[in-house]
Amino acid sequence: MKEKHRLFLFQFLLTFLSFLALALLFSAGFYKDPDSRNYVLAEKKIANLRESSSFVLDALLKQNEVTFDPTNGVSIETVLENLKCSPKRKILLLGSSQLVTLNDDWSADNYLRRVDKKLESSYEEEVVVYNLSMGGMTIAEKKIVLDKAQQVMDFDKIIVSIGPYDCREINVRPGIEQIENKLFGHIEKEDCAPMEQSFNFDIEKLNSEIEGGVKKWLEKRLLFFENKGAIKMWTEEKAKALKGNKPFYRPKKALSWRTNNQKFNDVTGWVEDVFRSGRKSLKITKEEVKTNASWGGFKVDLEKPTKKIVLGGWSKSENVVKAKLYCLDFKIDFVDGSNEWIYQGLEFEEGTNDWTKRERVFQFDKEIKSITPKMLFYQGTGTVWFDDIYARPIYSKVGENVILNANVEDESNIKDVHTLKFEDEVWDKIFENAQDMVDYVGKMASKNAGEYYVLIPPIYNSEIKKGYEQDFMLQQFKEQLDKACKNNNVQLLDANGLLDESHFIEYESGSRKGMIEPLHFGTKGHEKLARYIKNNIEP
Repeated sequence: MKEKHRLFLFQFLLTFLSFLALALLFSAGFYKDPDSRNYVLAEKKIANLRESSSFVLDALLKQNEVTFDPTNGVSIETVLENLKCSPKRKILLLGSSQLVTLNDDWSADNYLRRVDKKLESSYEEEVVVYNLSMGGMTIAEKKIVLDKAQQVMDFDKIIVSIGPYDCREINVRPGIEQIENKLFGHIEKEDCAPMEQSFNFDIEKLNSEIEGGVKKWLEKRLLFFENKGAIKMWTEEKAKALKGNKPFYRPKKALSWRTNNQKFNDVTGWVEDVFRSGRKSLKITKEEVKTNASWGGFKVDLEKPTKKIVLGGWSKSENVVKAKLYCLDFKIDFVDGSNEWIYQGLEFEEGTNDWTKRERVFQFDKEIKSITPKMLFYQGTGTVWFDDIYARPIYSKVGENVILNANVEDESNIKDVHTLKFEDEVWDKIFENAQDMVDYVGKMASKNAGEYYVLIPPIYNSEIKKGYEQDFMLQQFKEQLDKACKNNNVQLLDANGLLDESHFIEYESGSRKGMIEPLHFGTKGHEKLARYIKNNIEP
């Protein structure tokens, strides 16, 4: 053996041993880390979503049960060519990941617990629901798939989901791009004779095929580590932590208070350098004139209703100019179900001012049930601080302050929400694309026999925190869709506020670990959405 050959083999062996030692070191560190389980779960989710998709589709093809695309658009042509043939009434759902993702169930058969299957089961064998939604499905993709699906078969009801998040772009993934100019054959209802296997669907057999296929696929492709994908994610996060980005640190924020549309967030806006009492206050700094900033508190139910109440609080300002509303604002909910926002007499002056108190006694002609406090800085620019906010119900005498954490000293242990926020030019594109989609749905409705609906999908909502941080833009989006639907003779289903906080869960890993994921909901949310849809599309 020549010297240079020996040198090459030595270098190769040294490299291999170095890699092996480093790999074992990373592996040992990973399994010792208490957080390693979260990364393993994340990797399994990815495996169930991606690696199993082709096996799910193969099993569905064998059973004549293709009612959705498990490949997320990769094999949409195969899906459309093999849609389940059935003489039953048909409903088509078309949207983005909110209609196909269960954030509390990542098993291979989780589609059985999604909104489409829940909606289908509510009809007791009378309807087949087709869900051709895909993760990140853009407006352009929805238009193509909607057109092609109607080439294949006639649907009795078509529901197209349109939310701000999926109206930002008009990109088209390769799988959908390939079918744009393809003409699909049409399946007539009378061609679909009842099939015994269709009505006696063997789900256990299907699940067995899926599970076996995934295991074989993974066994062939696993190299050295059983959880190498999880180790990769873990390594990336540790590298970020070494650089000073510590994703697992949960910042401190004020109990029961949340802020929107300003320079600071719930954490950085809870400050220690300026305060009236205690050692903290709530801060707003606005650099954009048109935005409406606020701090909002939790709703408080009165132990005993009353018609009279004292409302007040303190604020300090610096260089405040052109403000439309700089005030305390209280939402009063009455026993009869009505409500009213109260800020008259609770406004603060512009300019630079030291701590100033605003207080007023309010007498109503009906009883108060609950109170929700807010502090507003609408339009204009400058910096303001708020502290010691109070609401004292009056019975025979003035009662105690009922506002939670009124002096803003207590820390919150409530999970934060990863809110979505877009620049003005992105919102302009969202409005444009949403209008375009509704117009397209209206065009389809004018030449086809089915009933057409536009659905605004659910998103995280609470009294003081919204999934979309710019709630005024979301309201504008909803108003635009409502007007567009009326102009196109399409019915609007507004499920935006359908679900409460309990339907959403937190991220398990990454830089957003511990924060609530605002777009996707779990099994109970899909069940509730299915009930909502049926109640609103049936006479």
